[in-house]
Amino acid sequence: MPKLSDAIETTKTSLPSIKGSEVEIRKDLRAGDIEKVYSEDNSDITSALKALTLLIKDWNLEDEEGKKEEINIKNVRKLTQSDILFVLKQTNFINEQDFTDAGKQK
Repeated sequence: MPKLSDAIETTKTSLPSIKGSEVEIRKDLRAGDIEKVYSEDNSDITSALKALTLLIKDWNLEDEEGKKEEINIKNVRKLTQSDILFVLKQTNFINEQDFTDAGKQK
């Protein structure tokens, strides 16, 4: 019989704008993760940043003193827009059509 598991497929990659970076990205989020993202009355942007903190499982980014940076909203805000879109494209959280539609004017 199939078993319900907490395991989610991940992929390791490098952020385009940060040379030498290594980022492990979850391909998807669980329903409970989505609930956490939308559990507070946040703006859409804050909710998206919160989702990114859950999609990024690990990274090797460090502060000026060589200490590993936490994966949190404060640090995710430091990523460039192109890095954020790159991370999202590695996941099932958003699809290519969303990017195509976002570029069209209404």
